[in-house]
Amino acid sequence: MQTGFTEEIIKFAATRSDSAVLSPAKGYYPFEIIAEAYEHGVEHGKNNMNQKMRDLYFENASEIAKSSAEIVNLLNKDSFVPEKLFVALSIRNSKILLSFEDDTFTSDEFMDKAYAHIAKIQSAYFEKDINVSISYLGENINHDMLKSDGFEFGIDLKTNSPLD
Repeated sequence: MQTGFTEEIIKFAATRSDSAVLSPAKGYYPFEIIAEAYEHGVEHGKNNMNQKMRDLYFENASEIAKSSAEIVNLLNKDSFVPEKLFVALSIRNSKILLSFEDDTFTSDEFMDKAYAHIAKIQSAYFEKDINVSISYLGENINHDMLKSDGFEFGIDLKTNSPLD
């Protein structure tokens, strides 16, 4: 069995230009190349898309954290101290809920000032293409029910401890 030509084949292949190697033969690529490229492309596409989604999610989480701090600070300056904060975080439409003692929550002064703060912050973040919805609640909250509505994160602002 003659095997000396194998080296010649390897030498020949090594001298081929990229255009010769990468061009389809008579306009067609071999099935193996197409199948492998497809599998690689799908996997690469999924990984790339997943990474982009993660990046966007964390970018949005950062902006939601900032907007939450802004609204809490504005309310504290007006002596409206929220008790708990809940966040429903998503890539596009995140929501923030703040709870207050019922006396605070139902006062006319609170309604006037608090909703003015909401409008200010929501517009600022809307310009950044982030839809932040901020709402207020009274103090009787069932966190399990809120979780079922997507508010998976909750924190007691008085103790600064996460809610289960």
